[in-house]
Amino acid sequence: MINVVDKEFKTIKNNIKMTSLPQIGEKIYFKDSQIYNVIDVIHYLDTHQTIWLIVQKQSEENLVKATLNVSL
Repeated sequence: MINVVDKEFKTIKNNIKMTSLPQIGEKIYFKDSQIYNVIDVIHYLDTHQTIWLIVQKQSEENLVKATLNVSL
């Protein structure tokens, strides 16, 4: 279970599936056209595993304008 949250632990995305875990300093992008910088990663290991990606919105002046075409 991977949850994406901001610095105040407000949920951005819950229970998402990823094939690889983004590392600190990497960027992630969702369909909401917002780019987020990963600033911390917390792993909770007990009877189940939970991972929180703590992110910060990338500022407008640092955005790269691009179009992503994906076919599945």
